[in-house]
Amino acid sequence: MMFEELILLRRLLQIDAAEAAFWIGKCSQRSWNYYESGGRAVPESVKQRMLKVLERRNVLIDKYMLQEYVSLRSDDENDIAHRSAVAHVLALKPEVRVSI
Repeated sequence: MMFEELILLRRLLQIDAAEAAFWIGKCSQRSWNYYESGGRAVPESVKQRMLKVLERRNVLIDKYMLQEYVSLRSDDENDIAHRSAVAHVLALKPEVRVSI
């Protein structure tokens, strides 16, 4: 992972460098700043934790989108709405998911 990717992914998660250092890097903010400046290579452990957090984000977005879509339907349409919602969420994935 390049340092530019690390910066972009952190910003996508809407966290600051101190939070990223604590929750993802398990390191000092100074170390995190070195990763983001390109002064040090991004460790594999940081890369893997970042990817796990992003995958969790994607799962939560999918669940939220599915729940919102189904909640707009009446009880009589529940089964059809569920199938429709799954198709709807899958259609939106390229717009809301992040691939690395």
